[in-house]
Amino acid sequence: MKKSNKNLLLLGVSTITVMSLLSGCGKKPLPQPVDHDNYKPQAELFAPYSIKNETFSKEIVNHTNGPALRLNDYKPVGFNTRVYKLKKSGVLWNTPDTPQIPFEKVECKNKSSHVFIENIVMAPFVIGLNILLGGGMCDNQHVFDYKDFDETAKDWIEDEDINRIALIDKYDTLLQTEHKAENSLQKITNETNDELNQIFTQYQSNYLAKTPKVKVNIQDRSGFYHNEQLDTLTSIEHKALEKHPVDFTKSYVSLVDNSFPCTANDDCFQKLSSSKEKIETDFQTSIKEIKQKRKADAKKAYETYLTKQTNKISIISDYNEHQATIKHKTLFYHLKQMPQEINSDTKSITATYEIVAASFKDVFPKYYNSDKNIKVVFEPETQTIVLTNKTNQFIEIGSISLYYDGAIYKIANDRTQNFTSELSPNAVVRFNALTLWNSIKEATFNRVTVSSTRNKSLKFGLAIKYATLQPSQNHTIYKEDTHNLAKFLKQF
Repeated sequence: MKKSNKNLLLLGVSTITVMSLLSGCGKKPLPQPVDHDNYKPQAELFAPYSIKNETFSKEIVNHTNGPALRLNDYKPVGFNTRVYKLKKSGVLWNTPDTPQIPFEKVECKNKSSHVFIENIVMAPFVIGLNILLGGGMCDNQHVFDYKDFDETAKDWIEDEDINRIALIDKYDTLLQTEHKAENSLQKITNETNDELNQIFTQYQSNYLAKTPKVKVNIQDRSGFYHNEQLDTLTSIEHKALEKHPVDFTKSYVSLVDNSFPCTANDDCFQKLSSSKEKIETDFQTSIKEIKQKRKADAKKAYETYLTKQTNKISIISDYNEHQATIKHKTLFYHLKQMPQEINSDTKSITATYEIVAASFKDVFPKYYNSDKNIKVVFEPETQTIVLTNKTNQFIEIGSISLYYDGAIYKIANDRTQNFTSELSPNAVVRFNALTLWNSIKEATFNRVTVSSTRNKSLKFGLAIKYATLQPSQNHTIYKEDTHNLAKFLKQF
């Protein structure tokens, strides 16, 4: 053979070899593309993946935490499908080993290199191919091999004769049976609670209508009470009524998971059918028990509770000491002992208030005095001294003195005090005692009673020093009155 023919043969063999490597020659044809339509997604079934056996298990489950095939849409569940780059780059034909993770592969990110190689590989010159095989740097990345996964899934289903549609249909029927049972239990629960609410409304309406009247009885230990209005120290409070809803669904125990794991196909069919029959039987038994006993028991127990709760009414009592101020008088009173609750049929209750003492502030007795020139009056309602000039000439006021239970309050006409020093003929002038002296502490009595003041007396009076002009003469009008203290204070 000529040397040129040998080179041509070598070129042909090399070309065929490279094309076989690039096109996957010797591998069985890929199956038809897997249909990823999600069939009845509400009834998910899974075939767990066995890393050891490198295929899927015939033990079908309805929940999974590990890698598995979802039968409803042939999609991977629980696999690492994220894409991530390797830290270092490699020569195009010298990629790192594929990691030991199911369906994960390493590929070159630079796709144009592959296209360029496939186009050039058909070139008739070996030297060009060898140059390409020796170079071409690219960034490698880990990716999930969906194509390999689809192929493995389809092969497994065909080899194991997995009747996935029938399995999913059977499981969906089981779920619907359980949902129907749960819905029926929820319905009878709602109906029962509606009846319990009607009972609640009736009891509450009748209970709130029972409101006994509170009558107040006054025990006046002070002796100074004159039917003044006092604050309320007790009130009626109905007890809170609770609702006791029932929930018959809580007693239902799901049997769905009892069917799994199961082995496809017949074992799964048998377990799913058995669970469905069990659910239907248990449901009928439960409904019968609810209608014949549990519903009636719930209503009876609730009425017993409501009867007991509405049998009593609470009494809210305030036992603190209170004060009632009426003008110059303050009464001190408190509530005597009351029951904490009464029968709801009680028509009225009596609350006893005890008035223990009274205080008085800025209280003065009535006063009158007169001579031929001047008239002196004290008005206790306004604490006012009233001076009247009874003559036809001017009168000059020298000083005014107020006597209260041994104390003397004096104001003199030294032109530094704020009072009128001169009375015009037949004139009347008024002086407020508390304006003249700010405070008269003897006019205040703290926490006294009639019994504590009955044998005490009070002296009150006024002294007026004045002068007439015709004839020019100084005069004094003075008098003190004695009052029984208890009788004096009772007028307020």
